[in-house]
Amino acid sequence: MKKILVSLALLVVVVVVTGFVFRDQLGMVAAMYFAAPDEPFDEWEQPETPSYADKASWAALPEIEEGSDLRPDNLDFDDMPPAERANLFFVHPTTFYSTDNWNQSIEDENANKLTNDWVMRDQASIFNSCCNVFAPRYRQATLFSFYAGEDGQKALDLAYEDVKRAFYYFIENYNKGGPFILASHSQGSLHLDRLLKEEISGSELLSQMVAAYPIGYPIDESNGIPVCESSLEVGCQVSWNTYKESETDNNNIDFMTAGAVICVNPLSWKRDNLMAPATQNLGAISFSNGATLERGLTGARCEGNKLLVKQVEESKYPDRRSGLGAYHNYDYSLFHLNIRKNAVERLKQFRTLKIDSDKLMSNLLQETGS
Repeated sequence: MKKILVSLALLVVVVVVTGFVFRDQLGMVAAMYFAAPDEPFDEWEQPETPSYADKASWAALPEIEEGSDLRPDNLDFDDMPPAERANLFFVHPTTFYSTDNWNQSIEDENANKLTNDWVMRDQASIFNSCCNVFAPRYRQATLFSFYAGEDGQKALDLAYEDVKRAFYYFIENYNKGGPFILASHSQGSLHLDRLLKEEISGSELLSQMVAAYPIGYPIDESNGIPVCESSLEVGCQVSWNTYKESETDNNNIDFMTAGAVICVNPLSWKRDNLMAPATQNLGAISFSNGATLERGLTGARCEGNKLLVKQVEESKYPDRRSGLGAYHNYDYSLFHLNIRKNAVERLKQFRTLKIDSDKLMSNLLQETGS
């Protein structure tokens, strides 16, 4: 009897310890149980396909006043002149958490409000110093899709098809041969990663791409786009996933960051594991807390697949575990001004290289008499 009681006690200890160590994952699994659509994907009537000729199918367009137009009130540098600006194609993260369908109708008011009030404001707006911002609405997959096997993949595939159609509408009707930047977050970065692999890598479009910022999703190097090795390199990509330093202490290895995932430090724009001190953080901001940049909020360093930062003020940046770290929602916000300036600098470098290339070609033609 004593052995049985000891064994039961040990079992309870194991269960409690396991529950503590993997508390975030277990909590997420429990939450996902209640986020599942009631029927399999194939039994749902899918939302109407968006037309990207319709302005209502875009969360951001240059001629529409919306969240991506916001700027910090203590910004200390000038925007690119209108004639030198590029265009930004931005793919937003998951803002659809409903069980009503596997994919969002682009008329869903709740999802659109979250996209407008959070994503366009705190993420896409970062690029308004360098670029005209274009961000399509799309039939994004509900969050549960990432945990739902075949049905989830079908929902994500449907979402990607919208992103691809929106991108080509953007290329043909808005960009028209000019330089462009690609950026995204979370689910949006999953789709952008695929777009880079299937439509841009090895194509003529790559010569127009200033850089890609597929942030907040485990991006490896399989899409064929080189990883940026410096702050001025162009035609390349950067990515990171932000965690508190303490999140490495309890062995919580999030399933999405397994494998060879890119981590470029947005304070140094390097892939090394050196700490970039808080003095290199030019300014962080979440517009829900006001419009003023906070200088030197936190340093950052890459460790394996993760970008680690010290805990910041909870009232301004509350811990919201999502499977991709406590600071997943702030992958952009914590480094706002560094990203904003970097996009401008890469675009300037792109235009300089283009001018040099054009001059070289002109000289060659003159020398050959062509």
